[in-house]
Amino acid sequence: MTPAVRAALLALAWLAPAATALPDGNAVRVTVLAVAWVLLPGLPLALRLPPERGVPERSPAGRRLRLAVLTVAGSLGCATLVSELLRLSGALTVSRALLVLAVLDTAAVLVPSPRRTGERAGRG
Repeated sequence: MTPAVRAALLALAWLAPAATALPDGNAVRVTVLAVAWVLLPGLPLALRLPPERGVPERSPAGRRLRLAVLTVAGSLGCATLVSELLRLSGALTVSRALLVLAVLDTAAVLVPSPRRTGERAGRG
């Protein structure tokens, strides 16, 4: 992940909780929250997966599609887990859920990726 991508993901992660201060129904608030719910923290997590870390592929469109599917699935899964845990604890609000997701996204962006030291398990 390049530093520019990291900075953009971090900015979006922390812009989402700040957008909740805008009035309900505001177009900027709705857009920022919708993009944040779909992209974060799924995109930084999907970029860390082994198939997405510099493995050459015949079809760039296939790589983009796989990245999009993993991003949305990971983001919705994280959002579901966070919202359910907050609901069960009786503390569910949009602001709290976005704060927890922003912390998860920050961790996913800032924690370094593990380095491959040898061959993958199961190969040659």
